[in-house]
Amino acid sequence: MTLQANLRTLIALAALVLFCASLAPAAAEPPCIANPKSAPCIGARQPNAPPCLRGSYGPRTAQIAQMKYLAESMLAAYASQADVRLEAVLQNLRTLALTPQVRSGDWEKMQGLISAFQEQNPQLLVFYINPDGSYYTAELGLTGKNLSDRAYFPGLMKGDEVVGSIVVGKTSGKKSFIVGAPVTNNSAVTGAMGAAIYAENFAAAMENAMPVPDSMVIVAADKTDVLALCSGLDQRTNPPCLQTGALPCLKDMEKQNNLSVVSSLTGWKFTIVGPGCPVK
Repeated sequence: MTLQANLRTLIALAALVLFCASLAPAAAEPPCIANPKSAPCIGARQPNAPPCLRGSYGPRTAQIAQMKYLAESMLAAYASQADVRLEAVLQNLRTLALTPQVRSGDWEKMQGLISAFQEQNPQLLVFYINPDGSYYTAELGLTGKNLSDRAYFPGLMKGDEVVGSIVVGKTSGKKSFIVGAPVTNNSAVTGAMGAAIYAENFAAAMENAMPVPDSMVIVAADKTDVLALCSGLDQRTNPPCLQTGALPCLKDMEKQNNLSVVSSLTGWKFTIVGPGCPVK
């Protein structure tokens, strides 16, 4: 089987874990205290099992613990898929930032190189940022707009890379994820290469690579609970994922014992929330 087929199998199996609470209700004490040879005691107790399995016994305990493991593996693979796509853009920007044309800081010298990269990547909006926040694009040249008020801008001008900052583009007007790499000359930051990845295009690419069944929804949100991704084409055009801001259910997510994983690249938190917001 191909990697994509394996991932789809994991997705299908992982959906079953959402019903673990009904399949294996918790027991306060082992039922075998009165009868040590009773059948439930054949299965070993699993103290590290999911909340709905703690205190459970018997063959189903191991089975559902395995489904939880599959769900965790699927969620990690989904987050990794997003990281790989963003990392590829970052690597290209790093390469551009090292070229003599871009390091010159002269738009006329770098314009041809950036225009060629833009043509090869229509899903992006590529730009060069000056230290004062003004910026150029291949289509417009100097845009007349300024990025110095963006949250990621100070760090970028200090030499930090940015990956996954969620914005509404000043040029495109579209919800986008920003990736940026500083440009240095003699160890000083002289500008930055940036790219806005359109969220709609990114989500469609994720859907094609890792379709998620209707029985669950995976959301990714940044540290301030601003929605980055929501699995399922239908979910992105209907509640709860229609909103461009925070999902209401994300604020209570820590109380739901949902499966989550945090990306070390973007800081996004990927969570399986089931169909819609979790039931309180």
